[in-house]
Amino acid sequence: MKIDVSIIIPVYNSQNYIERCLKSIIEQTYKNFEVIIIDDGSTDNSSNICNKYCKKDLRFKYFYKKNGGVSSARNYGLKVSKGIFISFIDSDDYLEKDFLKILINNINLDSKIDMSICGYRRVYENKVKDMFCRKFWGKNDVCTSICCVLDSSIFASCVWNKLFKSSIIKKNKLKFDSKYLIGEDLKFCIDYLCYCSNTFYTEKVLYNYLINSSSLMRQNKKSSEFNSKWITEWNSIIYCEKLYYSKFKIEKKVEKSFIEKKLNVSLKLLYLMGKKSYNTDQCTKDLIKFIRNNFLNMLISKKVSINRKFKGMLAYLKYSLGGYK
Repeated sequence: MKIDVSIIIPVYNSQNYIERCLKSIIEQTYKNFEVIIIDDGSTDNSSNICNKYCKKDLRFKYFYKKNGGVSSARNYGLKVSKGIFISFIDSDDYLEKDFLKILINNINLDSKIDMSICGYRRVYENKVKDMFCRKFWGKNDVCTSICCVLDSSIFASCVWNKLFKSSIIKKNKLKFDSKYLIGEDLKFCIDYLCYCSNTFYTEKVLYNYLINSSSLMRQNKKSSEFNSKWITEWNSIIYCEKLYYSKFKIEKKVEKSFIEKKLNVSLKLLYLMGKKSYNTDQCTKDLIKFIRNNFLNMLISKKVSINRKFKGMLAYLKYSLGGYK
């Protein structure tokens, strides 16, 4: 029987969360799927938990590989996948029971719908926050979709609340770029959208995204050292912007969305650099130049929080006064 959906889950030391994730998949109301678990070199009990599910349910398949990061794990999953559609799920997150059913129903509404997207929930340690936007419910063209993907409060810049067509990924040889520690999801989404006709968005909140204070990223940000790989988030946006300009007729709304995304990331990075007394010469200069050239846009933007503007501007002044122009 043809498999409708391949669910790809990269796993790395996820013993505290992976069971809830896999249980939420078993409880899906839509049943025609395969689960491809890519163990990216875990050293905890993750493998035993995953294999327990594989023994209980033949739709679950376990693969072990040497640690290479989330991008290489997802690419491995794409190679062995057999589904018509592809879903990427993070091992510490979990699904609402109609996640697959609704996303598949929506992508099948029209042959020209190439990506299906849902609202999501940010799950904090002591609260939850639903992220959705009724304004974009229904069918959206590619340029509108790019704007929404750039805005984390709408479609999100991630792959996990979306359903992709395997045929588009394989025909165009799309894959995740391992050189990006941050921004690999955004790059994949924009790469994919370049080959789409339309997307379909439902404001229904179907994906639960765990904001984990013990995650590697959050631990790094609390450390005294700046991780130079964080700059890949900026590089990813620059790549996506150039790709858009090369593929599409320029629309003002997309230009504005790129500016707002770059403002958010440049202010964040500059603040982290300043906090940890770090500079990369050319990148630092690029960030400062961008903020200076878009100073008015930053002040009036509703997409950049007041807190981020304040912290980012303190770092901007620090570096500007220090000789970076």
